[in-house]
Amino acid sequence: MEREEFATYCLKKGIESDDELRPLTKMGVRRMSQAAHGLHKALGSLDIASAPLIVSSPLKRARQTADIAAQIMQREGRVVLCDALKPGVEPEVFRNWLYEHMHSGARRRILNQQTIIAVGHEPSLSRHVTWWLTGEVKSKFPVKKGGAICLEIGNAMAPGQGRMMWALPPWALRALDD
Repeated sequence: MEREEFATYCLKKGIESDDELRPLTKMGVRRMSQAAHGLHKALGSLDIASAPLIVSSPLKRARQTADIAAQIMQREGRVVLCDALKPGVEPEVFRNWLYEHMHSGARRRILNQQTIIAVGHEPSLSRHVTWWLTGEVKSKFPVKKGGAICLEIGNAMAPGQGRMMWALPPWALRALDD
């Protein structure tokens, strides 16, 4: 739901309009399902040894998106929630989270993950992408709702050292589902 639509809905229902609870619409769920099928096909074209780890912002619409992707990719119940993907959080915080979780003994299973799907919000995601690619915290690579950008960041996870493999807007991901 768009912010205004959700605020109106909450007002009519007499409930608090908390943006963290804003859900996907029925059309958003349908489109995300199609995009997730396309993303699954796009990832299948890469030489990936293991299934992707899906990391999501804890906000409702991101969790719903991540759950749809997990279902399509047969990773149900394997979505990891991460506050570092909430709106407005600096890219370095997510990098530090990734590094910590990839190298901690309790989370060794993540170390073997070659592919991580990060589900978050704009403009934060485009700031993350720009940071990985250029080292600058700017929004130079916008990510449309339901779109995907594939980055190779390497084990060092250093800002400015990432490489863009591909970027697909939502309509292109949905077209891959055909």
